[in-house]
Amino acid sequence: MAFNEKLLRVVNLLLEEEEMADGKELVAISYERFNHDADMTEDEAKKLLKILHKHGCIENDKAAWGDYMAEIIPARLPPYSTVVRFLPGKLLEERACLLRAEQGMAHPEKKSSGSRFHFHGGVLHMDGIDTVLKFREREKQYSLLAAAFALPLHTRIDGGTEGIDLRDRQLYDAARLINEKVRNKFGYQGVLFRCNYADRYVERIV
Repeated sequence: MAFNEKLLRVVNLLLEEEEMADGKELVAISYERFNHDADMTEDEAKKLLKILHKHGCIENDKAAWGDYMAEIIPARLPPYSTVVRFLPGKLLEERACLLRAEQGMAHPEKKSSGSRFHFHGGVLHMDGIDTVLKFREREKQYSLLAAAFALPLHTRIDGGTEGIDLRDRQLYDAARLINEKVRNKFGYQGVLFRCNYADRYVERIV
């Protein structure tokens, strides 16, 4: 993915909106929220939202509008606004990809992720291997992978990590299942996640 500063700005703002939404899936957002130093027009914001919709990060279409209007009638939608449905974990993946692209642009001589593994859109793949592993969005393993690949290698991941809503045992179980699938599917003899039972966290090590 090529680095796009404005797209990263929109992703970060949507993550803020998602956090403030307090569990609500549908949120009305003013296009003014995306503007910064008057350098983003409403048309630009719409195009960037369409990109995120196409990438599967949000739903921003007539279906979302219909559901939202059914919820707020007879209240009026704020002018110059759009309606967004958040898809958990997807925005974190998109931000991770954009940050890797930004890092690669700043240091083109270096690989941005430093990892043989890559996770995006629910798909885990390994460099040099044609086959892939797919994970469903609501799975605990998906939640762990999305959070882990949004962070640098060897970052502590526990119940307090952004995007993680798992107890210790669920976290360990998800890590072990992913390691087993990676070993069986890719023939990889190491592990993707290491569990630290004493300090109650896991970390991605490759």
